[in-house]
Formats: sequence, C-alpha cells, structure tokens
Amino acid sequence: MASLLVVNIVVSFTLDKKIDISNTYCYNGERFSGLIRNIGSKTLLVFSSGKVNVTGVVSLHDAIDLIKTFFPEQHILQYRVSNMTTSFAMPLMINYQKMLTECKSIQYEPECFPGIYWRKPGSRIVVIFFHSGKGIITGSNDYVNLYESFLNF
Repeated sequence: MASLLVVNIVVSFTLDKKIDISNTYCYNGERFSGLIRNIGSKTLLVFSSGKVNVTGVVSLHDAIDLIKTFFPEQHILQYRVSNMTTSFAMPLMINYQKMLTECKSIQYEPECFPGIYWRKPGSRIVVIFFHSGKGIITGSNDYVNLYESFLNF
C-alpha cells in the first residue's frame, strides 16, 4: 500500500500588530501589495495588515516556528491551513485506457499534460497520477480528507 507524504502546506496567519513593510528594500507596492520573503524552499507573503501567508513548509509546527522567528515581538491571533499537498508512489501499473473508459470523472489529455487528473466529486481535492506510478493530491486543508481521496482514487 502506498503512503502519502506531505510536501507542502499553505498556512494563513493573523498577527496582533500591523507590519511596516514600506521601508523594506524588496517591497514594490506597484507590483504586489505584500512583501515576498523567500527563505530556501519556504516563502512568506507579508502584508501590512498583519496577515502573513506561509508556504513551502511540511508541517504546521514548521510554519509557526517560521512566524516566531521572523516576528518575535508579535503574537499569533489565529491561523488557518489553506491547502495541503501530498505525494505518493504506487507500486503497480495502471491501465490508463481501461481507467478512462470506466471512470467518467477522470480527465486525460496527454498533449497538454502527462498525468491523469481526477477531481473528487463535490470537493476541491484533485489527484494527479502519472504513468510512473507517482502522483500528488492537493486541495484540502486536512490530511484525513487527502488520505480518503487517495483511497477513493
């Protein structure tokens, strides 16, 4: 049985104070209303309102640590996991043609994209599966829904 590995989480934070981003050398208010701060594979989108989006982390704990590192004087008023992305590898071969004829909710356009695209009915969750047996699942804010979608797929 394949397992899911969390590869990215997007978390939105609300801090207790406004943030002065106007004097930051990499801020360009004409292009984007926030400040983009890249730290390796992690990214902070910082807004003067006190809202900060963190992406590129693999756990909520990592996101909170990043906020505490960059804003040690601020307190987190609230946070919300906006999206999670997981990856998986299945040790079996899938017959694409059979899958496409038997399942109408799957999209496959190899001229545009090399993977099967399946959206869980009534959900934002998407499974993308490749010939290699590897895939990703995204579109949920909790791991349980992603795992259930994997089992449904």
